[in-house]
Amino acid sequence: MGTTSAVVFTLLAVWNSLVFLQVQVNGDIQSTITALNTRIAGLQVLHGEKFGPGRSWEKQLGLYASGGRMNFHGPSETALLRDLSVYDNNVFATLWIVTCLMESHIYGTAPAPDPQRLQLAVDAINTFHTKNLPSGEAAMDFWPQVYNKTSGAWVQSPENLLQALQLSEDDFPWNTVKKILLDLGLHKLWNDVVTMQQLVQITMKAYRIPPDFDDSFLNLGLGAQLLQHKAAFPSAYQSWASNNTDLLSLQKYLKSYAYRPLSKDADANTIDPRTYYYMRPFLERAAREGDEIALVTTWLQNISEQREMLDKGKGVIMPFNLNNVDVTVAANTLAGITEALLAELVQPDAWFDEDVQRIYLNTTAMISWAVTSDSISTRPDLVMTYYPSLYNFLWYFSRTLFRLQSNQDRLQGLPACVKDVQRILTTTFRDHVTPKLMSSAQTEGDQKYFDDFLGDGDKDVLGRPKIHGEDRIFSTAQAVNTLVATWTTFNTTSKKLVWIEETPTDVKTAVSQAVSWLEKNALSGKYKTYNAFFSGSTKGLSSLPFFYPANFVQYMNGSAVPSSAEPSGDLIAGVTGVIDPEEYQRMVDQPHFGMATPTKFDGFNSPDTFFPFWSSEPYTYATVMLALAQYDNIA
Repeated sequence: MGTTSAVVFTLLAVWNSLVFLQVQVNGDIQSTITALNTRIAGLQVLHGEKFGPGRSWEKQLGLYASGGRMNFHGPSETALLRDLSVYDNNVFATLWIVTCLMESHIYGTAPAPDPQRLQLAVDAINTFHTKNLPSGEAAMDFWPQVYNKTSGAWVQSPENLLQALQLSEDDFPWNTVKKILLDLGLHKLWNDVVTMQQLVQITMKAYRIPPDFDDSFLNLGLGAQLLQHKAAFPSAYQSWASNNTDLLSLQKYLKSYAYRPLSKDADANTIDPRTYYYMRPFLERAAREGDEIALVTTWLQNISEQREMLDKGKGVIMPFNLNNVDVTVAANTLAGITEALLAELVQPDAWFDEDVQRIYLNTTAMISWAVTSDSISTRPDLVMTYYPSLYNFLWYFSRTLFRLQSNQDRLQGLPACVKDVQRILTTTFRDHVTPKLMSSAQTEGDQKYFDDFLGDGDKDVLGRPKIHGEDRIFSTAQAVNTLVATWTTFNTTSKKLVWIEETPTDVKTAVSQAVSWLEKNALSGKYKTYNAFFSGSTKGLSSLPFFYPANFVQYMNGSAVPSSAEPSGDLIAGVTGVIDPEEYQRMVDQPHFGMATPTKFDGFNSPDTFFPFWSSEPYTYATVMLALAQYDNIA
């Protein structure tokens, strides 16, 4: 075992694995907030770097650190492969870190973000506007874009990961590593390394993606915050505003790409079969009631546009060639809309028209259904398509409730659906989410913590289960943030958070105990600071779309798919309209491309479930700072 560990740790060093610094926490929340703020600042890129094989990753000025990993688990030598990280330049992590920094100050007792660092971050965020659309439009990409001279299109992708996959023997001694591992008898470890390479290469083909609503509405929410605090951050707000001059375009795209299952338009009523599988009870009810619902999707693209892009060789296409509905994307879109309305960043009469109101209300109802019906716990691989962290999602969804219940005076002039959304969210979080969070809390002395899944599927040298709790810090912080968002309001006069009168005593106690645990452990070095803020949409064979019932199956060029065909990258397999429940059940009972419908999911740490995920250390620290700062500001 000692030899195995030595070899693995050598590999980790080559791949720039993380070093965790030991910091003593003295029990003073303000001291911990100061230390967290310093740690976050140290993980922002202040000097851009170019990719150099074996020497450095490309790092974009102003962004905060994050990296792509693989969720390997099991034996100790395999589990250590989770520590291999490829530095990633994405806007999602930085948007959230900046948001947490702002909110830690606005709603908590943290210091205001440093204006110069905030300016750097906002300037970096502005570079992620989709360059395939007119300047000033608010559509955003997840990754940096590179211009393809051949196709005449800008293409976004995780360039560091692509560069790493192209490393030759001269750049990285793969053959030498293979020989060492095999000579030591570590065949399983080498096979895991090969599997990791193959999985990443397959996944990368799905990451030449179009702009998404998640980043677009996160950016809109950031603009709303900067507008409300432009006196403190005039340069940052002006930078944001000058790059987002056409906010009506985002409203247009929201309506154009909404999922409308009862529509007659195939571009609107056709969806990823994984979405249909988990959502079908909600959709069947809408069909019975004749409710022409409209829901937020993930991508700013439809089938017709994708085919046009393919015909022109532009290569910017949706993963698996279809749009989907991810509850985390949808929750962030709701929050962005809410913040923009309350800050008057957009004009309600023009921007928040009847169709957007429908999308806003229907999407809230759908997410609430997913949470209260337990769909999110039985099929998290499908419901949270790209974002596997449950606690992260719950906080995202709760943010809309917090904004609405803290701004009752501003709701009077808004359409009635806003109050309806608040009512749905209040019931969802107080009657359903809170009891589940309370029951999932784990006790450590007089403190509480929360675990998700990272590092909790491993085994020790004797094959016994080993819990590492690698996302424990992050999950605990987000659980606290969710409970605070559910049960407090912000008093704009006193600038304090106030517990709602009906807040149960055990909720207040649990929040206090979790904050105490965070204060003790967040900077102790005892636990890793991982989070799974993003992932690939496939979590093993059980979440591949081809193996779910579909009534829309054809190649990208529109030709028919023969019964003997195998799944391929140029195939579209989706669901059009709403299928009769009895007919759909017959389809579930049939194989698809030779595979039975995956009706069960055994969890993100099941033996055959390996997938890429993205993690950000400064994002973990930022969520902890938000939890501590808000708790410290409760009157």
